Amino acid sequence: MANRPLGGADAVDLAAPERSSRSDPTTAEQLASTVSDELAKSLEELRELARGIHPAVLEHGLAAALNALATRSTVPTTVSYEASGRLPDPVELAAYFVTSEALANVTKYARASTATVRVRRNGRGAVIEIADDGVGGADDARGSGLRGLADRVGALDGTLGVVSPRGAGTIVRAEMPCPAPRELEPVEQLGFERVPQA
Repeated sequence: MANRPLGGADAVDLAAPERSSRSDPTTAEQLASTVSDELAKSLEELRELARGIHPAVLEHGLAAALNALATRSTVPTTVSYEASGRLPDPVELAAYFVTSEALANVTKYARASTATVRVRRNGRGAVIEIADDGVGGADDARGSGLRGLADRVGALDGTLGVVSPRGAGTIVRAEMPCPAPRELEPVEQLGFERVPQA
């Protein structure tokens, strides 16, 4: 979930539509729509928080959860889930939050026209990459959201990195160890255990 303060510069200005309603009804209508959308997003984030920081959408798998994040993003986002099967729960949870924070940052700062989310396995574990075609220049040392995610990924013996040259977009990459899915032998697929030969 994106770190969204309840006050300050990122707070939703609930009085803006009322102030604009007399002088510019069209702008007031647009502002009211924006406020409504922001409140709906905040409500969903609060519901996720109330569920113990484990988003219910993950019950349907990481691919579905990432597609839900992409759908909610205001920047057109495509998801490529190339990992076979489910990842371990802690890895899926970390990947979800890394993606959520990265897409929130794309919306707030990147001025991007597109973003991509890619999940795959390599020889060491799971790799999650979120890339955008925005202005770049992101500094992972200055953002508390990315530092918190680095801690979450680090707790799984993983790494989180940001590559963001000015004018060339940003890539947030998390890599976390996880065992490869074990292929079942035909007898195990039917629910039977293999009996060792004597």
